Amino acid sequence: MNQLVRHVFVLLVAMTPLWMWAQQTVKGVVNASETGEPLVGATVLVQGTQNGVLTDNAGAFSIAVPDANSTLIVSYLGYARQEIVLNGQSNITISMVSDQSTLDEVVVVGYATQKKVNLTGAVSVVNGGEISKRPVLQTSNALQGMSPGVTVRTFGGGPGDDGGEVRIRGLGTLNNNDPLVLIDGVVGSFTDVDPSNIESISILKDAASAAIYGSRASGGVVLITTKRGSDGFSVTYNGYAGIQVPVDQPEYLGPVEFLRLFNKASINSTGAPAYEDAFINSYLANNAADPDHFPITDWQKLAMRENPLQQQHSVSFNAGSDRSKILGTLLYMNQQGLLENSEFQRYGFRLNSDVKATDQISFFADLNLKFSDDYEPNGGEGSLFQSIARIYPTAPSIYSDGSWGQGWNGDNPVARARDGGVNNTKTNLAIINLGVNIEPVKGLVFTGSFAPRMQTDFQKNFRQRIAFLDVDSKDLITAAPATSYMYEAYNRALDIYLKGLVSYENHIGGLNYQAMLGYDQTLLRTDNFFASRDGFDFPDFQELNAGSEELRDNGGSAGELALRSYFGRVNFNLKERYLLEANFRYDGTSRFIGENQWGFFPSLSAGWRISEESFLKSVTWVNNLKLRASWGQLGNQNTSSRYPTVSSINLNQNVVLANNAFFGAASIAALSNPNLRWETTTQTDIGIDIGLFNSKLDIVFDYYIRDTRDILIDLPVPETSGFSSVVENAARVENKGWDFGIIYNNKIGDFRYSIGGNISDVRNRVLDLFNTGPYINGLQIIQEGEEMNSIFGYEAAGFFQTAEEITNHATQFGALVPGDIKYVDQNSDGIINAADRVIIGSRIPRYTYSSTIELGYKGFDLSIFLQGIGKYNGYQNSHAAWPFQNSGSAKAQVRHTDTWSPDNPDARYPNWYLNTTTNNYNTSSFWMTDASYLKVKNVVLGYNFPQAMLENTPINRARIYMSGQNVFSFDKMEGFDPESPLGDANFYPQVAVYAVGVNLTF
Repeated sequence: MNQLVRHVFVLLVAMTPLWMWAQQTVKGVVNASETGEPLVGATVLVQGTQNGVLTDNAGAFSIAVPDANSTLIVSYLGYARQEIVLNGQSNITISMVSDQSTLDEVVVVGYATQKKVNLTGAVSVVNGGEISKRPVLQTSNALQGMSPGVTVRTFGGGPGDDGGEVRIRGLGTLNNNDPLVLIDGVVGSFTDVDPSNIESISILKDAASAAIYGSRASGGVVLITTKRGSDGFSVTYNGYAGIQVPVDQPEYLGPVEFLRLFNKASINSTGAPAYEDAFINSYLANNAADPDHFPITDWQKLAMRENPLQQQHSVSFNAGSDRSKILGTLLYMNQQGLLENSEFQRYGFRLNSDVKATDQISFFADLNLKFSDDYEPNGGEGSLFQSIARIYPTAPSIYSDGSWGQGWNGDNPVARARDGGVNNTKTNLAIINLGVNIEPVKGLVFTGSFAPRMQTDFQKNFRQRIAFLDVDSKDLITAAPATSYMYEAYNRALDIYLKGLVSYENHIGGLNYQAMLGYDQTLLRTDNFFASRDGFDFPDFQELNAGSEELRDNGGSAGELALRSYFGRVNFNLKERYLLEANFRYDGTSRFIGENQWGFFPSLSAGWRISEESFLKSVTWVNNLKLRASWGQLGNQNTSSRYPTVSSINLNQNVVLANNAFFGAASIAALSNPNLRWETTTQTDIGIDIGLFNSKLDIVFDYYIRDTRDILIDLPVPETSGFSSVVENAARVENKGWDFGIIYNNKIGDFRYSIGGNISDVRNRVLDLFNTGPYINGLQIIQEGEEMNSIFGYEAAGFFQTAEEITNHATQFGALVPGDIKYVDQNSDGIINAADRVIIGSRIPRYTYSSTIELGYKGFDLSIFLQGIGKYNGYQNSHAAWPFQNSGSAKAQVRHTDTWSPDNPDARYPNWYLNTTTNNYNTSSFWMTDASYLKVKNVVLGYNFPQAMLENTPINRARIYMSGQNVFSFDKMEGFDPESPLGDANFYPQVAVYAVGVNLTF
């Protein structure tokens, strides 16, 4: 046997020179037949092998072939596929002929695809290549500024929590306004898919395009299509690594300036300074000699890491033939936080496979696995940043012996971040999508799919006791918390999704028509369990059993939600000139009962391609002019409870009788409303699409009216009932707005450029609250005739300048002195009180806009993305705005130093006090901020290596790039990013990411 192996080995070695001699290299150029311009990135494959290359920026390629009569397969988007027999040629030129059937862009719509020129609804498409240029970890963030009418606000940059809030055409309801997200046709969320796996995203903005999804589409629909396998074999690596830098961080006063301003506030509050001048003047010298008793603490610097890392890496393998194709992707990403013990990492594996069993039957099987591990300091990152904004610079953080200073009464954010315990959440996600397509006769297709989605979350929160000792005596001063505590929770969600549909398309003369009928259903079950214990004598052993058995708690719950739907579509297209489409969806939900359980949601849309009329055919510079109009209805069944029509019962209620005996009992936990019905949104849209100069210039404009009725809200009930609220259909909201987008593409020699932009606006109004309300929640109000969630407070009218002015004005809050804020007496009753509050601002963005500039020269490319909001109100209070709030710190900005005095009557800010119960700290227009902004959101500079440089390497394509995310902001905010939430600094700051990346294809 060994002798046989040796003979075979010798034979193979002997044949190797013959094999190498038989190989030869073929060089060539691929260009467009109609223009002669080179086609960059065309695919050249050797038939019958897995050997393939891409053309470089000159359209050139070089490829090894096994013999002189090999066949090359050449393909390029928008051009007909060609098979070239070499017949001994070693240098060839290949002219590709345009293929009209692929030149017209095909976009994904509800349960189907359509040519973009034939769309009658308002649909925006975002290419996966545009998304991949931005170093973001969440898909929702990648959508910011990409489409008119789509607003994405990112309220923080925490590890794994930097996903944006997506709103399509404003706020249409008083409950959940999130859009419906489908990934390859399966309901999911933005976090279910990594941006690098996305082929394209279709955003269905009007009711006509979204009505096919009926019950869950009132907030719009986002259809995400992931990448799939293609012909040939290749391995691709994409990766980047970068640093994070917090943006718009506040600066705080040093100890001397702080103590002087504190004295000024103390005089205003008590009539006397809190510190003697000698103490303040000698503070720096005393600190140098005795830093433990005269500390100077930069809380931001101590608590925050410097330039934490962010990185992402993915490896994809593609293999495909005429019968089967597969694309697999392995993913790893890691984002360190700005705080100690703050980190997020995610592992993922996606496998998309397609098999063509026969010419009539094909199968697909997709698998998506994700595992994430999220760490944050106990108490939450937002709470820690609030503490950083709060504590005096003269409060001790770390003593010279390494022990912890007590900060402010035991609130030491540095100690909490490092030693206060960790909240760890582990998430496992598995999504399977299995399906079959059967086409028994041409044009008739049956499709069925089964897609279970299971997610489990395990949370482990350990709150570590921190002891604060006197620096001299080492005696215990306080401990925060008093004892160590652990909380563990396990949550599981299983969603079973089934779908079946039949579609048919054909044509009669110039009339093309399509019809589709479908059915789907989903059953969601959630199970939750938690347990906790207090009193850990050995806190280093962080397991539940190590806690006290006497100080323990546990509980569990489960819930189900079911939806069943029937839907259909008919589509008519006469000579691609006159377009008509109708959709319907009939939805049933387990949330409602009786006749109200089912809702019917229709839509109708039409289009007229004027450019196809004879009177415009001769106008060569107009290649597309289309008018669109649509009307449709959408539904919403989201409520605060899964069982709003059934009264829930609390079990295990203890009743104590006269003899102190306990008896188990039950009580009603919530009121029911059996008359609940579907919330319905009606939307009308008129639009125009324009393509000029062979689509070098494209313009789109839409105007819409969106009316939502029977909105499901929680209404308060009399306290005597023993309950707080009940769900009712009791509101109506209207949105009116417009979207505009424009883009121009051209090429001058080797120089390529593209300039585009979009802008949109929406006006929101609560039309009816059915004789209820208004509803006030903190800073915001919902009131008839006003925008949803308007900012509500007093109207400020400058400062009181004299005591006489105070005497002659309406009575306000507390004892007033010159330099305090003056409020408008709205009802002229001589007293400023809650009745004088008015709408002082809006949190609905106006005039959202963005612009993309892309430049290219040979192998170099530069992309600049700008994004902004033209009109937007912010509001800052508490630790974000007021010095000494709850014994808080003071900022170095002018807002804390330019305060009123007789010598400075036009100061920017009023008198400061040591407490916030005074007149100046009421919610008022004085504390409103202009949060409009323009951001340089993303900049990418890249270089594609020419094919000639890669000839003797296994690399077929190589690109390197540098990128910046959140590079710069033009705004009027001080110390905080304009996208920050309302309020008091209880949030993670925005971060800029500067990264270097590489894309390699083998």
